[in-house]
Amino acid sequence: MPPSFVSFQGITLPANDPIPVESKQPLLLHIGSDKPHKRSYEAVEFMLEYVRQASRELRPTIIGPLTRKTELLLQGHPANRVKRTLTGQELARLIGESRALVFNSEREGFGLPPVEAYALGTPAVFAQTDVMSEVLAAMPGGYPQGSYEGFAAALDRALELDTAALAGLRETVLERYDWERVACETVKAYRKVAATAKE
Repeated sequence: MPPSFVSFQGITLPANDPIPVESKQPLLLHIGSDKPHKRSYEAVEFMLEYVRQASRELRPTIIGPLTRKTELLLQGHPANRVKRTLTGQELARLIGESRALVFNSEREGFGLPPVEAYALGTPAVFAQTDVMSEVLAAMPGGYPQGSYEGFAAALDRALELDTAALAGLRETVLERYDWERVACETVKAYRKVAATAKE
């Protein structure tokens, strides 16, 4: 079996200027899914519990499809629910305006939303799966899958990041997942495979 080489994804949302922390909306954002591995029920459950316990004002905001069970969980709670499909510009603006993005998928090929959140100057709180630990290596916001206590601690830390700290994290992500760099890494992988095939 020949060796495999993995290249990575570039950022796809518009590169809006980051919004300073003090000008952001008090939104806690989750891009919902009705697929079980995306774990939207847990994300919503954790978000609602955090808001219930938190001393600061935050409004859960969920976009995209959800299972009926998750929709029922939201009933009676002051959450924003966006069911329509957003354009790339609308999504970039909403992520940029939010205080944090919640991403707790248990299985991903890459995990683009938290990368794009950091690129827009918004911290991500993400389950520490193998993929996300690699993609967001050394970035704050990771927590053990399924742990509310870990989630709450990670979100506390994310909400404490100031504009300067987020600007540094943004630069790290923009440099790491720049499309030109992605193209170079992909070409390198093809060359390695081609050299191996000749042997």
